[in-house]
Amino acid sequence: MLKALLFDMDGTLSNTDPIHMLAWQETFRAHEVFVNDAIYHERIVGRMNPLIVQDFLPHLDDFGVATIVEEKEENFKKLATKLEPLPGLSRLLEWRVKQGLQTALVTNATRLTVPFNLQALGLDDYFEVRVLADDVPVGKPDPRHYGAALERLGIQASEAIAFEDSPSGVLSATGAGITTIGVTTTQRSELLKAAGATLTVPDFTAPELWNFLSQYEKVKV
Repeated sequence: MLKALLFDMDGTLSNTDPIHMLAWQETFRAHEVFVNDAIYHERIVGRMNPLIVQDFLPHLDDFGVATIVEEKEENFKKLATKLEPLPGLSRLLEWRVKQGLQTALVTNATRLTVPFNLQALGLDDYFEVRVLADDVPVGKPDPRHYGAALERLGIQASEAIAFEDSPSGVLSATGAGITTIGVTTTQRSELLKAAGATLTVPDFTAPELWNFLSQYEKVKV
């Protein structure tokens, strides 16, 4: 029986990646590191911020890394003047209420940006459980993010569906045994399926998503 929907944040609740890429470009420019679309998708998408900074600026100590991360998040907030939920998200969240499902946020993002993003999207009150980068010692693709979400929700992996937009996120969710739907805002469908996604969709309006979810309906809508 389905009991919960679990969501990644960036690229899943909203297509924030173009803004994140601009924020990384702005942050790294002063360090003569140049990020284009290919580099962003190959080396940044789905990774934790400290690891990204260490990858591009390996000479920095922990304080230097933390300073760059904070600068990047401030740049993101300046650029993200208006965030929009991914099409169909409101319908999906209404559906989960009618089905009596719990909801969790499972993200590599930190407390520096999660409250800002959720407030900008009008989603402050939609997640009973939030598992952030600050809560787990390792990031995705390690499955511990999703394992922590299942534990806090008090459910089994077979009782959840996860939504993810990156291969690392899909690997994290499927590594915890959770059926995962890939959202193709940042990566090609074949890459998400290769990571283990059961189904891929461009957004939450996709008919194939609703056909898939119909098997779990307790209340017909």
